Amino acid sequence: MDIDDTMTIKAGSRILGNFDLSAGQGITENDEPGADNVPRFKCRPGEAFILNIAGSAVFKGSCDYSLKY
Repeated sequence: MDIDDTMTIKAGSRILGNFDLSAGQGITENDEPGADNVPRFKCRPGEAFILNIAGSAVFKGSCDYSLKY
């Protein structure tokens, strides 16, 4: 698989995940069985939730989040 772009998910300056994506590839992060309503990525109070895409990709879609302290 040729890697076209990398999407980095961050909480402030902390890297929470890196995803290497090929052209047209999508990504879905849902609840895992047995972990209902457990967040996949957690930001600490005051940290920004950042989606950073390296390359020429354009983000299409949606991102759901919840504020909970």
